[in-house]
Amino acid sequence: MHQVVAILPVHNPTDNFEADIEQLLSLQFAQIVVVNDGSNARHYPLFERLQKMPNITLLTHREKLGKSAAVKTAVSYVQRHLPRCKGILLIGAYGQHKLRDIEQVLHVSRIYNDGIVLGVRSFRSRELPAFSRIGNFFVTLCFELRCKKRIVDVQTALRYIAMPHVSMLQRISGDQFDLDVYMLMEAVKRRVPLYEVYIGKANIKKNTFIQYDETFRFHNVGMKIWQYKYLQ
Repeated sequence: MHQVVAILPVHNPTDNFEADIEQLLSLQFAQIVVVNDGSNARHYPLFERLQKMPNITLLTHREKLGKSAAVKTAVSYVQRHLPRCKGILLIGAYGQHKLRDIEQVLHVSRIYNDGIVLGVRSFRSRELPAFSRIGNFFVTLCFELRCKKRIVDVQTALRYIAMPHVSMLQRISGDQFDLDVYMLMEAVKRRVPLYEVYIGKANIKKNTFIQYDETFRFHNVGMKIWQYKYLQ
């Protein structure tokens, strides 16, 4: 069994979510924590079924608070109930990541378990929507100029964070997707080791809407990179 806790924040999950969770169970995480971030009532039966599955913890926000808040809720749970785990693995809840990609990041985290392991996507494919390619380029450039470090995929939802660095997440302010970027800015400043693992092409297909898809607001993310005030 992996000494890693999987965390999936989700708002109005897709029809494939339950099957995705069943696949994750095969990876034998220490625990899988699902945060229902204010999903509407039609999804309640799904969450009730998840609660009955082994090794799954369901946490619930009565209203949508955003991805950052959902991650922090899960982190608080892990700190209280699973403080001896090696780290946490944040996973996109909308089918963005194939099982083999998750396995790959898990494998690397066992070798390099002292920092943050990012499952980075390739945005070079012309099959991807133009806004995804442009958005990634813009955010990556802003991050590099501000932090003096280049990261291929700053906004990836698939990332492992070693337990010694998890407490940092609770101190970072911001909403929606801010935590994804801000944690990396803090990591660079604190010289936390960052490892990038290619996981293939980005699984964002044309004409697909994802509740937590940060690429729709890349201009705001770029601006917030410049405005961010580091923790003291």
